[in-house]
Amino acid sequence: MNMVEGWLGHLQQRALTRGSFRSVPELVPAIEEYARVSSDEAHPWVWTVSAEEIVRKVRKIRQLLAWEGRGGFPPVG
Repeated sequence: MNMVEGWLGHLQQRALTRGSFRSVPELVPAIEEYARVSSDEAHPWVWTVSAEEIVRKVRKIRQLLAWEGRGGFPPVG
């Protein structure tokens, strides 16, 4: 989901912010042009974090949420 949110943020910043659109039919071509250009400039996603690091963070978050659900504070450390 984060990639979609990022793409929509870029769409807003780069194609829509300075535009003046009086109707949806005027807006659609700007969105379609941005989609075409961004597709032409697409590149593969490169992971920078290991799977082990992601699993470690997920476990930590689960532990913190479990403590929060009990109304207490997690141990410091």
